[in-house]
Amino acid sequence: MSKWNVGKIGALCFGLMFLVIMGCRTPFKTSTLLTIPGATYVGDKTCLNCHEDVVSAFKNTAHGKIADFEVIGKKGCE
Repeated sequence: MSKWNVGKIGALCFGLMFLVIMGCRTPFKTSTLLTIPGATYVGDKTCLNCHEDVVSAFKNTAHGKIADFEVIGKKGCE
């Protein structure tokens, strides 16, 4: 068997293995926010009155620095 045939067989085996593994995985799930009817977004400034330590600690994290951009339509149980 030539090197070319061995390469083809290896690629074919890898491709088949990839298809089997991808076929066995669970499908992607869409995440949705749980909402409470009538609830509105109050922002972190409202929480600051009672939870100053939590809000200030969160602001210093990487997620806290970009969190304002991640508020999905300002909906959720804030």
